[in-house]
Amino acid sequence: MQQYILMMEDIDLFENFDEFRDCYKEHVRPEGTLDRLRRAFEIDVEFQESFQLLRPYIRQFEEQWSQLIIEHVSRSRSASEAFDQKHAAAFEYIYKRHVLNLYSGNFDDDYLESVEEVALFMIYRDIKSVWLAGAYQLILSEMIGFVFENTEKHRLVKLERVVRLLARAIAIEMNQIQRVFTVLESYRLNVFITDLQSGGFLRSRAARRKSPMTEVTPRQVAIVQETFRSIAPVADLVAKKFYNRLFELDESLRPMFPEDLTPQRAKLVKTLSVAIERLDEIELIVPEIEALGRRHIEYEVMQPHYDTVGQALLWTLERGLGKSWDDDVAEAWTAVYTALSKTMIQAAEQSGQPAAS
Repeated sequence: MQQYILMMEDIDLFENFDEFRDCYKEHVRPEGTLDRLRRAFEIDVEFQESFQLLRPYIRQFEEQWSQLIIEHVSRSRSASEAFDQKHAAAFEYIYKRHVLNLYSGNFDDDYLESVEEVALFMIYRDIKSVWLAGAYQLILSEMIGFVFENTEKHRLVKLERVVRLLARAIAIEMNQIQRVFTVLESYRLNVFITDLQSGGFLRSRAARRKSPMTEVTPRQVAIVQETFRSIAPVADLVAKKFYNRLFELDESLRPMFPEDLTPQRAKLVKTLSVAIERLDEIELIVPEIEALGRRHIEYEVMQPHYDTVGQALLWTLERGLGKSWDDDVAEAWTAVYTALSKTMIQAAEQSGQPAAS
């Protein structure tokens, strides 16, 4: 089944609520939810026995229950656009079916499914769970009065006991609704992260551990960033020396570049600047370096070319930095370039079109 990432502003992605519900309903009930629900209602046998006394009042209050829910949510100014008359009627229909399941007192799979349908409709129409919590407070107050009137007439059960039962049932009900909100949000986030990872925009922790970029130490990153900034004012001159040295090392590389290298030098400086400034943001930089490696396949770049480029780069930096170039700087730049080139080569190999060796 196609996975959807739900953003409230993109709600029109779904043509109707049935489509939305069918897409998400299997993802909002973690294993063991029904067992936990049963335990919540069966902490003691007395609750199940006493709930049978509460059922007639819930049934008689059924119409008011649904109406109070709709009236309260509809009054919320923030809900006015998401909760028009048409959707109010749909929500009332869904909620009435749910109240019938509550009335059954079974707290089984049917009850749980009806709770989840209520919660999913709220999410579908961007109805905040806090609005429903306010509606439940109103219901509890109204129903206490309703129960008080009837218990005083019939003397069937003590008012205090009925109120405790009702408050407990509503509390568990709200917990179940909030559970759907929380679980669905977690599911959507996981899908979102998975999509980013599969699209190469985000890497998992395991992938980061395997990335050559993790072999570069924070101190080496700092050295490279600091020394690169020191040559930034003469970056174009450094780039010119780099290309001159590159073609001295391998004349066959010259036809791979345009006759006028001015735009190419600017592109090189920009690419290096962005990459070096973000060396301490591995999650962001690695996908970009990998994409660069895949693009180099189109330029017919081969693995030995990376070694030649590395030699030319280090030679140029040594002369550009002068006295600032020492063993630590050489080691840091070597580590960074090695990590960058390995990342590009691995990306090219993984693309199914490895660069020739």
